[in-house]
Amino acid sequence: MKRDIQTLSERQKALFLKEGRGIGDGPDYVPGRTLRELRGIGRMHRFACIRCGGRQIVLPSDMALSVFLEEHWDPATSDLKDHYPLCDVEQTRRIAEKLGLRHPSLTDGSPAILITSLLVCKQQAGELKLYAVDIASWRAAGHTPTSAARQIKEEYWRRLGVPYRVAYSEGLNSDRAKHLWNLYNIAERVMSRGLTEEEKALQRAVLARCRLRRETTLLDVCHRTADKHGISRADCVAAMRRLIAMRLIDCSLDVPVLLVQPLRDTQISVAERKDEDAPKRSQSRARGRARTVAQLMSRINSLIKKRT
Repeated sequence: MKRDIQTLSERQKALFLKEGRGIGDGPDYVPGRTLRELRGIGRMHRFACIRCGGRQIVLPSDMALSVFLEEHWDPATSDLKDHYPLCDVEQTRRIAEKLGLRHPSLTDGSPAILITSLLVCKQQAGELKLYAVDIASWRAAGHTPTSAARQIKEEYWRRLGVPYRVAYSEGLNSDRAKHLWNLYNIAERVMSRGLTEEEKALQRAVLARCRLRRETTLLDVCHRTADKHGISRADCVAAMRRLIAMRLIDCSLDVPVLLVQPLRDTQISVAERKDEDAPKRSQSRARGRARTVAQLMSRINSLIKKRT
């Protein structure tokens, strides 16, 4: 005879399993926190991410957004799983006992499901690797003792062979974070709708001017290109930002004004003729990565089951 679920921990786990939280890859992934549960924590950000299969990402603060953008900017990143739940409560409880720590609990004293802020999937040296990341304010770096929950999560991921770290963030207060947020939105628009023939021509003109290395800054390149071809300077600036967002021009993001930086410090990363196909190539890579992520997560889940 099946006994009734009695503890809040058991009810929480049953709810997570029913809703599929922490399960799936790419567009099918279900985070461990719902929109309703995240309300009131901070300034919320909701947006779609093509690299994550086009699903909606919900982040509860500027700090979480900043860390997400930094991980997303890495070309090796193939998928990001926000609010990843450690549903194996018995395993985390045993880890807490072994470490002599008090496991975070619900109101009835039963152990709560721990959540890792971000599980990052990266393609490195021909292999797919996972990285577990929790997020904290930069003000807490070096001043606040490591919480029991983080110590438990660190040991949990260590046993699975997954590196764990805490990312200290200052939110969108840095120049780099602001540029990353702007470039992210530009890249998503290009990926979702592609480029018009006019936009492609503008990008070719800007790239050609960059190769001449005659101007002093990226903004000068835009102005000279516009003046030479009799087109709007604003359109050339938009083309330059698209090229940077799609990683076709590499430049520093740690500057107050993105385009007012020396042209000599930038690098054109691809042949000119390839820039028009960048959205198609990126979408094809994303589909391939999603299949590989699914295979890796399947092996991780199998390992978790064997250890319980």
